[in-house]
Amino acid sequence: ANLTKRLVVNGGRQWAKGMACDIKKKMNAENEERSRVLENMKQPDMMVVMQPFNAPVEDAKVAEQLLQGIIDEQENERPTAVTFFEAAVKNEALIIYNEPKDWLLPARMYLGAALLKAGSFSKAENIFKEDLQENPNNHWSLNGLYESLQQQKKNTAAGLIKKQLDKTITVDDMKGLPVVF
Repeated sequence: ANLTKRLVVNGGRQWAKGMACDIKKKMNAENEERSRVLENMKQPDMMVVMQPFNAPVEDAKVAEQLLQGIIDEQENERPTAVTFFEAAVKNEALIIYNEPKDWLLPARMYLGAALLKAGSFSKAENIFKEDLQENPNNHWSLNGLYESLQQQKKNTAAGLIKKQLDKTITVDDMKGLPVVF
């Protein structure tokens, strides 16, 4: 059990470092962290199912696919990025629900954003709507839905989403609030 916990924590750390490299635009470091995530996924303890829930490798699959999608986006490989984000959405859907969720970062946000960048506004609209069914008031998905509706000239629907978007909490709203852990 302790080895499994260590592998899960290491996998999460490697994924987070890969995401941080994305922010810094360091492709080599990002690819190295993705390789470490893949190696970590091969460990036998990552396959152990925590009855009645998920094996840790299930979350790692989503993490790896999101990271690879982000890498591909930065390399302007949008079709490949979309493919990885779609795989992340599918794998996220296979994760058995647990409270709290085993995987907290919705993959649909990334897929929707990639579809927007690719000009697939109708598909992006559908993806953001799906995410909002599962994650109501997700600010990023509301913003993506609003943008996709605007691009399609669905002004009435966009106006309704804009009102909902304006009511969600943003980072600026959080300034000055105490941090509670």
